[in-house]
Amino acid sequence: LEKDGITIIFPNKQQIHIKIHLAMLSGDIPAIAKAINHTGHMSRYGCRLCKIRGDNGPFGGIYFPKDNFPAPLQTLDEFLTGDPSFNINHSNSFTDLTLFSGPQFFGLEELHLFGHGVARTLWKIFKGEFGNTNRMRLANNQISIISKSMKKSRAQIPTTFYGIEKDIEIHSGYFRGVDWLDFLIYIVPSLVLEFLSDDLDKRAIAHLVKGCSLALKWEISKPEIEEMEKCFERWHNHLQQLVNSNEMLISVFRIT
Repeated sequence: LEKDGITIIFPNKQQIHIKIHLAMLSGDIPAIAKAINHTGHMSRYGCRLCKIRGDNGPFGGIYFPKDNFPAPLQTLDEFLTGDPSFNINHSNSFTDLTLFSGPQFFGLEELHLFGHGVARTLWKIFKGEFGNTNRMRLANNQISIISKSMKKSRAQIPTTFYGIEKDIEIHSGYFRGVDWLDFLIYIVPSLVLEFLSDDLDKRAIAHLVKGCSLALKWEISKPEIEEMEKCFERWHNHLQQLVNSNEMLISVFRIT
């Protein structure tokens, strides 16, 4: 289609000839890994975009701590020829496309990255899934209060945000990507932060929410990009400090 194109004939006999180009491919992590012949996110170099090295977790698995970053991007040539040393087993059919640009071609999108990725991981932190010493873990009664408040607010929530009123305590497994986004952007700063006792934790999460909010804008300026990067840097630095002080398991650093 990008070479020869197609001809479209309208009912009035008018004809137009167009060519079609694919500028980006995105999706969930396993699907993209399969499409580009990447070993996958649980391999030593599990990121399809950069060469960050993964470390072994205490109970198995490969995780990617902040201390191993920054890491160089995968290169265009590595996708064209393959590089098994960084888990790109061999080239893929997308490299034949005119607009193929290397790692940036396999982009990230908001529902998987921020929704099912960042927001759900944050909820797991609140549930205490990353170690018994996780100080951001909420008590069961606090989680119940948050969940009941979300359900109680249903009558006042515009239909635009349908789904945010679900019982997150019981039905988080049924949350869609958009539900997780609403939880991250609206529920965390308004309902969750007040239950955290440590100001450093509160500030770090506030930076995370702000960074995600900036990334989700339809248009973003260069200063906003710089601010977004600073927000994510502060969040990751905070997580790394918690891991280094044994207040969080390294498994919090997962590919999203």
